[in-house]
Amino acid sequence: FVAGAHRVAVGETLASIAAEYGLDAESLAAFNGITEPDLIPVDQRLLIPAAVGGVGVGAATGVLPATAWAGTLGRPLLSPREVAEFSPSPMGAGLPPTEVAWVVAPVGPSAPAAVFVPGTPTHFQERSLSCEYAAAFIATTAFGAGVPESVFVAETPAARNPHRGFRGDIDGQWGNTDDYGVYPEALAPVLDRHGFVAETFYAFGDGAELRRRLDAGVPVIVWLAYWGDTRQRLSDDGSYSVAAGVHVVTAFGYDEAGVHVSNPATGTYEHYDWPQFEAMWGVLDGMALAVSVPSPSLA
Repeated sequence: FVAGAHRVAVGETLASIAAEYGLDAESLAAFNGITEPDLIPVDQRLLIPAAVGGVGVGAATGVLPATAWAGTLGRPLLSPREVAEFSPSPMGAGLPPTEVAWVVAPVGPSAPAAVFVPGTPTHFQERSLSCEYAAAFIATTAFGAGVPESVFVAETPAARNPHRGFRGDIDGQWGNTDDYGVYPEALAPVLDRHGFVAETFYAFGDGAELRRRLDAGVPVIVWLAYWGDTRQRLSDDGSYSVAAGVHVVTAFGYDEAGVHVSNPATGTYEHYDWPQFEAMWGVLDGMALAVSVPSPSLA
């Protein structure tokens, strides 16, 4: 949804910032929910849409035109669920293309690839902030009967620190850090109890760590920062980081160009090029959870 962020400097105007990124000032204002464009304060963070002049950044990144801003839905950015509901994607509601947002173009398993984990399904997340549970259901279903979202809801504790449990309200608004979600350390025990092998790892954006597991036929749940580097450090329940705009998907394959994922926000397969994926993945240190089944020799 977002190509990056810009911190307003002394002397800059909305028009000058928009021109710097090849945008028009009206679209940039609408994207950020700005109603008084002549009064933007110094140090305000502006989100830059992943489109230039209404034209997507190209097939290489798999991004289609983004043309729906605050005027359509009454706020500056769509949540993953809203994108699915209001875009003319397979999950969309069919609103006119000039009034809706487009997301990363779905690219299915038929696309050329070096590796795919067979049997990885699509699945639409059941709650506003249940993408982690939905991604785990997708990953476990690749091996047969998946662990339903309801099991994670029942067995994952609540906690301020997402490494320890679910942070916030699972039915809250996506994109903030109060109603937020959960990290792999709190998901792993649930997966282990239900017969899976859960491996938490931090690759710091290194795609080789992801490829190694996909080569072994292991789907990987990954935490991606769609709004750029919004990371902040908190210490109200131990020390941990959160980042606004984080969403979780299941990586199930790769090719020379990038990574194939099953996205529970849209219920579709999607493709991210390697630089885009590694940048989003690296914000939270390449946080990931590989999901497999016990080896027969260890059973």
